[in-house]
Amino acid sequence: DCGVQIKTTASALKSKNTSSCGCLNRELASIRATKHGHASGGNLSREYIAWRSMTQRCTKPNCDMYKHYGGRGIKIAESWVKNFPKFFEDMGPCPDGMTLERIDVNGDYAKDNCRWATTMEQGANKRNNKILTIGEKTFHLAEWSRITGLSHTVIHYRLKRGWTVEESLLTPIKRSKQ
Repeated sequence: DCGVQIKTTASALKSKNTSSCGCLNRELASIRATKHGHASGGNLSREYIAWRSMTQRCTKPNCDMYKHYGGRGIKIAESWVKNFPKFFEDMGPCPDGMTLERIDVNGDYAKDNCRWATTMEQGANKRNNKILTIGEKTFHLAEWSRITGLSHTVIHYRLKRGWTVEESLLTPIKRSKQ
């Protein structure tokens, strides 16, 4: 296709040991050597750090966090495993103040289950969150604390003592008169 001519043997062509003039090898080497620009000169982008951390948590048993991810069956979409450019294409740039989050904390790392989220959003999306409902409103304990003005410790203590959700969230703290 490129117009370059080479001499080779018929047996090399039949055995497919020779399949191009050399352009194919150069093109493949170029693709392998192409950098994505997110890990150059020791400066790692937030996106690359997120991808690398995700990969370590899910695939490296000696990673401290492996037991919470790969160790409990969390996987990475096949298209992302060894392909940072595909991860970046799917997720886009990481906005300031955000990090990678799985929407379903028990689901895999995949395009339809990941987003960039704030620390507060991530804190609201944890396996150990206490979810409380009054009527039609359902929030995690920390959000109820923000809404009611009661500390999360007070709400947690009341629930532990056997108070109903309504009592725990709607009963104001009695202030002692001094």
